Amino acid sequence: MVIRSKTARGASANARVLRGLAVTVAAAAALQGVGATTAWAEEADSDSNTVERVEVTGLKARRAAAGTKTETALIETPQSITVIDGDELSRRNVQSINQALGFVAGVSPNQRGGMVTRYDQLVVRGFAPGVFLDGMRLIAGPYSTPQIDFNRIDHIDIVKGPASVLYGNSTPGGLVNLASKLPEEGSFGRIEGQLGNFDTRRAAVDVNAPLDSQGKWLGRVLAGWQKGDGMTDGTFSERYHISPMVTFEPTADTSLTLVGAYQRSPSGGGYSGVPAYGSVLPNPFGKLPREINTGDPGYERYDHKAGSVAAFFRHDFNEHLTFRSNARFQNNKLSYRQLYVGGFATTGVGAARNSDYSTIIRGGGGADEDFDTLTLDNQVSARFETGAVKHQVLAGFDYQKITGENFQQFNTGQSSNPLTSIPTCRCSRPPTAEPCPAWI
Repeated sequence: MVIRSKTARGASANARVLRGLAVTVAAAAALQGVGATTAWAEEADSDSNTVERVEVTGLKARRAAAGTKTETALIETPQSITVIDGDELSRRNVQSINQALGFVAGVSPNQRGGMVTRYDQLVVRGFAPGVFLDGMRLIAGPYSTPQIDFNRIDHIDIVKGPASVLYGNSTPGGLVNLASKLPEEGSFGRIEGQLGNFDTRRAAVDVNAPLDSQGKWLGRVLAGWQKGDGMTDGTFSERYHISPMVTFEPTADTSLTLVGAYQRSPSGGGYSGVPAYGSVLPNPFGKLPREINTGDPGYERYDHKAGSVAAFFRHDFNEHLTFRSNARFQNNKLSYRQLYVGGFATTGVGAARNSDYSTIIRGGGGADEDFDTLTLDNQVSARFETGAVKHQVLAGFDYQKITGENFQQFNTGQSSNPLTSIPTCRCSRPPTAEPCPAWI
């Protein structure tokens, strides 16, 4: 966005305003003993007829199809919409929705802390938002909700406030729509490599090219891999993906794009957490180590597989009428085992009951999921005028279906049943150099 303002300040009204402002600033500066401001005021007063140029540069998206599913300009859309474009995502090296939305007003990302990266847990205007990919909601089982690798994402639209009229099953707080990278005209490619602390390694590839001499067939392939240790002992995350796609555009009025994607996360990093006492609050048994893992790396598992096929069809009947039909089939499989903090043990009964800050009660269990999801989004958009009034009318049909199975079991604390008992975690008193916790 570039805003340029040229103001001829020779008009008497503007000159009086500027001189009044200069005198006021000069008076305030004199009271503070700052003579430089007085000089500025005199210079401004004597140079009232100069032409001043103000240039402000920044980023501003002018249109977002997410808000109204049309090409209505953002300034004409009666809803708060934030657009984060691909350039900003690249500059900030964004790898997740939580990272992307950290500076968006009305959004509270990282609801489980910055260490947890396997899920996009955030709040928009007080509600957990629906997450959409290309205008169609991403849904799966309770634990197998997919997290799209950001190498595949072109930009993000954040729609704040209710949007169920256009998106069906959504939330009152708003929604987050991820827009996929699609084949484009011309040939280009990009290879990325990244090394970081915690043994972080990442590689990504993006290749785009026309498939024929006439440019009616366009192809693009995205692929990537990343792996790194977590901030807590014994945790690491890994993910790889590939997404080939092709676009057939026989005329400027008609196009069909097919997108395939496969993504696997053999490990999802840490998820256990720590209690408040001993981390951010004092604990009589000492401070917990920063790298403590209250889970059990030998037991925990997070293996998520996601495959999908999507189709995007568009046809312009004329300059006034457009039909779009989008569809996606996705399968999500997950094998999940986890231990987590359930609180501190207690001693005594009744009024004499107290917390035992040396013993952490843990819960644990897991889930095996396999879900198929079908989403459809068909719409017709019409543009016409009645006198001086311009209209854009949208009508459509949205369909979502999810089928699958979920087998899960979770328990808390120790019991006499070895199949369901979850060992506690104990810290020594007084604090010693021994690693905390020690398993019992």
